[in-house]
Amino acid sequence: MSSEKLDSLTPVTGARYELLREIGRGGMGVAHLALAKGPQGFSKLVVLKQMRPSLVGIPESHRQFLEEARISARLAHPNVVHVHEVCDFEGTPTMVMEYLEGKPLSTILWDDGLPAPRALLIYILAKALAGLHAAHDLRDYDGTPLNLVHRDASPHNIFVTFDGQIKVLDFGIAKAEGSEVETRAGATKGKLRYMPPEQVLQLQVDRRVDVFAVGVALWEILAGRRFWDRASDDEVAADLIARKLPALPPNANVPADLAAICARAIAPDCDQRYATAGRLQRDIEDHLSRQPDRVGAEDVSVFMHYRFDGEQDSAKHLVQSHVRSVQQAAVDGGLDPTLVLTGKVPLEMGGGSVSGAKGVSSTAPMTPSPEPAPRRSQIRSLVLAATGIVLLVVAIAGVRAGASGASPRDPSGRAAAGEGAAAPMCEPDFKRCEGSCVSIDRPDHGCGAEACHACTVANATPRCNRSHACDIAVCYQGFQDCNGDSRDGCETNVRTDPDNCGACGRKCPSLPHAERGCGDVCTIWRCQPGHRDCNGVAADGCEVSTADDAANCGACGHACAARETCRNGTCR
Repeated sequence: MSSEKLDSLTPVTGARYELLREIGRGGMGVAHLALAKGPQGFSKLVVLKQMRPSLVGIPESHRQFLEEARISARLAHPNVVHVHEVCDFEGTPTMVMEYLEGKPLSTILWDDGLPAPRALLIYILAKALAGLHAAHDLRDYDGTPLNLVHRDASPHNIFVTFDGQIKVLDFGIAKAEGSEVETRAGATKGKLRYMPPEQVLQLQVDRRVDVFAVGVALWEILAGRRFWDRASDDEVAADLIARKLPALPPNANVPADLAAICARAIAPDCDQRYATAGRLQRDIEDHLSRQPDRVGAEDVSVFMHYRFDGEQDSAKHLVQSHVRSVQQAAVDGGLDPTLVLTGKVPLEMGGGSVSGAKGVSSTAPMTPSPEPAPRRSQIRSLVLAATGIVLLVVAIAGVRAGASGASPRDPSGRAAAGEGAAAPMCEPDFKRCEGSCVSIDRPDHGCGAEACHACTVANATPRCNRSHACDIAVCYQGFQDCNGDSRDGCETNVRTDPDNCGACGRKCPSLPHAERGCGDVCTIWRCQPGHRDCNGVAADGCEVSTADDAANCGACGHACAARETCRNGTCR
């Protein structure tokens, strides 16, 4: 996607995306949690990253934002946050990105709470390196390498989801070779405490800058403390320029091979550092493969749910309250709730706007029609008058019933509260629950005329459909209704199910010497004993037998000497 094409962004209407709340701010943009709306009641949580209003109209800022969009839209990897589209939303350049439920690695490392196992944290870094390596190897449409560098691959930009996925975030300061956007003289991009010397000195940088940043994160995991500890920024910069870096504490209890990996990753001289993130990833994974307890996405998910159990449902509750408020507002306005949620409010039903969560409005397009308005007003007045007469008659009948000792009952058949007092009659399509009239299409009070308990569907926000039955409004992130039966909710986790990987019906093929896995895309879940995936290509499975391969004896890359053979994973 060229920058010329991005300069003319496709405009989208406000009815397509509904902003729910602001979730973050950066130097260039503001991120909002939003609800994407489509046909047939489709809706999905997304993140809209919009250029800051104060920067709109400034050519340099516009180019920088579109450069980030150009890079982000090209990246397609399970360990990099996905950008769905780049558009003009309400007059502002906007990126529409996948919504992730989880926490940044920096929170896991430094916030109070249950400490994560060392092996699990190292596994997270390995997956982040896979995403960075994919970004570094990104090519343009004509095959030209972009030589992309993230420049801020710190734990703040490594995101861990509640279902165990690892994503690299925020390519807002990433730089592609040949980009038209240049960094201003004297401006250093990134976080100082994760920078290598060449970045501080503003020399030419390449992918090894990101290798260093991940190496610092590895050092902090091994040492259990910050790399630069309590040093001031001036002291950090001075030590980096002098190429004086902290050594691992002697009491850190770090295995020799892991200490060597860390030392090479943070070598002050970039020529002594790992040349690629992929090579560092492979060495880390080789270390993890030799550990008695293997770590995977499921282990990360279990830890995240346990550590952040009190926080993980906040976004789900936000969406549920939003859907309920829109549905209730629709009922109050005499509209079909499903039409309001999808932005399809019929013109003849009137309306203007319906309040959503956090005071956000979703406005339906209206055509002025001044003539019918008085007619509708007259009809409304007649209806209200008729309703008042009916209520008056009911009240009189209730008083008479109370005087004669009868026990008045409400339309649902339950005794009314109070001594001898009649409960008000509910209007059509309403029912009495807990002493008040509520719509029969309120999922939090049950769907239909009989139930008053909240309807629930698995892994989804509920709604009441046109048949007044409990149905799916929005599937939770990563789940889909693949069997078409709303009674069991969104039953399929398309991020982990190899028979529905990424989408319903997308079945991962069988792999040689390996069990199928899914991490948004088809991958290897685990290798059979004695086999390893040494080339990093999932399609050919675990292609190496480490029991008898002299070039990979016992582990990938562990080659036997010239006259040695490999037997049972040991060079002899």
